[in-house]
Amino acid sequence: MAAFGAPPTSTEKAGRPRAHDRKTLNGVLYVLRTGCRWQDVPREYGSPATCWRRLRRWEEEGIWERIWRGLLALLDEQEKLECSRAFLDGCFIPAKKGELVWAELSVARHQGNARDRRQWSTHWLLSSEC
Repeated sequence: MAAFGAPPTSTEKAGRPRAHDRKTLNGVLYVLRTGCRWQDVPREYGSPATCWRRLRRWEEEGIWERIWRGLLALLDEQEKLECSRAFLDGCFIPAKKGELVWAELSVARHQGNARDRRQWSTHWLLSSEC
């Protein structure tokens, strides 16, 4: 399996040519920024299905976390990271009957639920960086 931005290996060359990672990333960012439906991704970013599949794959492979950590390291290196001014907007995490989703998370209890693990790991990642 090719890494982010890496050319496909010889076993991945069969079939349709791989969509360009940068175009696909722009499509993913477009959806995340605008909140539009995947089928409304402008065609200049390629297939909406490809953008969605790539987002899921990069998420499963931990690429987003590596990007996040790299950005934090770069900002820290440049002395532009101020943890006292940082916050997490949790509006993307659904709340059931007003409860905070991550307040009740138990890693053992939610081992099989990938969405809950991502929410927990996002909370842990952001709270542990500073």
